[in-house]
Amino acid sequence: MTHRRGNGLLADSYVPLILLPPPQADQMLAALGRSGIAAYAVPLDEDVLTAADDEDDPPTDHLYVDAAEREAAEHVLRSELPEVGGGRAVEVGGPEPAGGSDPARPEAADAATPADPHGREPAAAP
Repeated sequence: MTHRRGNGLLADSYVPLILLPPPQADQMLAALGRSGIAAYAVPLDEDVLTAADDEDDPPTDHLYVDAAEREAAEHVLRSELPEVGGGRAVEVGGPEPAGGSDPARPEAADAATPADPHGREPAAAP
């Protein structure tokens, strides 16, 4: 069973924002909630964590945010956790993980996914 923690707000779709230690993920959930941005955190699977993680509190929580508010969420991250704002960022592009959604709600496609299946940018108009 996945231990998903949310901030009480809902969105049609979510995108990954960053990996954080649990206390910082909780801090961001609260800050994003105050900003009106839906978010949730999911712990990484234990098999993803490596023994090489020598930090006292390694980043084990994957923070997801409302796909339509990702840019605003990045701003909240830089304001709330300036020491982390530039690091551990997750590449944009994938929708929320399978099994991480509420089964009662259909999931929308990620708005940030390019139309081209190979990820190429559309050609510029002449």
